Amino acid sequence: MKQAASLILLKPLESPAASNLSGQFKVLMVKRFLFILFIFKIIEDVPRVCRNAHGTFKSLHVFPGGAVDPSDAAEIWKSLTPPFATDAPLFAHRVAALRETFEECGVSHSQLFPNPSPYFNDDITEWRRKIRVEPNLYAKMIENEGKALPVDSLVHWSHWVTPVVEKRRFDTQFFLAAVDPSLIKTSSFADGSIDNKEIVEMEWLTPHEALSAFENERIRLFPPQYLTLKELEHFSFSDICDLVARKKTRKLPTPCQPHPFESNDDGKVLLLPGDMYHPISLGSQTKNRLKFEGPNIKIIVTGVNNAMGAIKRGSNSLL
Repeated sequence: MKQAASLILLKPLESPAASNLSGQFKVLMVKRFLFILFIFKIIEDVPRVCRNAHGTFKSLHVFPGGAVDPSDAAEIWKSLTPPFATDAPLFAHRVAALRETFEECGVSHSQLFPNPSPYFNDDITEWRRKIRVEPNLYAKMIENEGKALPVDSLVHWSHWVTPVVEKRRFDTQFFLAAVDPSLIKTSSFADGSIDNKEIVEMEWLTPHEALSAFENERIRLFPPQYLTLKELEHFSFSDICDLVARKKTRKLPTPCQPHPFESNDDGKVLLLPGDMYHPISLGSQTKNRLKFEGPNIKIIVTGVNNAMGAIKRGSNSLL
């Protein structure tokens, strides 16, 4: 099973008033061609229009990311990151999330700073090409820039593991980061561009826009992205900035490995932790599951379950 990392990158809307309104920010989403992840063959309701002749999925909108490379844990990072950052949990995954976002979208870590270095404006295309071939060169690029990679600005958001029924499996850590608001109206901010390799399209969408596009069958989402967008609707950009700045905290994510299951009352579903039939919560007497209905996903929960944060229970989960 491959280790992977993904970055949920948010940017504020141009109107300052929107920063205190729930869900009023943009999320970077990319469209992968023939992206294979969470292919639940056991669920017959997954729309066949998403499949090509080989049974893979296309037109999937996901967050940028990819496999963790050995170079993401190299010793050199001790001198290229904030003090003690290399001791942080999942350090290599954090580096991978930033590196893959740069490779795929051309959005660099400098967007997380109020005063980004002009270094990237010079050779961004060439660096993306080089790093795609040799991931270890990412450290060289950061070294040349002379500014620490802000791995400590990433918030560990969720942890998803591909179901055991899949041949190609990923253990993926999702991190959240926010573009510095001071950059939005300046020439220092860049929306990014596709690499025309793995990524064929990219969009900045509010959570509501993305979910509406999914419901209208304009884009395809799978559970990690769908549930993340549902959860993000509960927060304002100010909440997110406080979380990134450690002014607020969030409970560390527990691993979520969905399990295909056929129940008497709901039919074929995907079980999430907390469901009475999920291996890690047997006997809980509650439901925490997803059901594919045509092109859409139905959330089925009982008790205190919230579909990995997608269903709001009282106030939001930030403390």
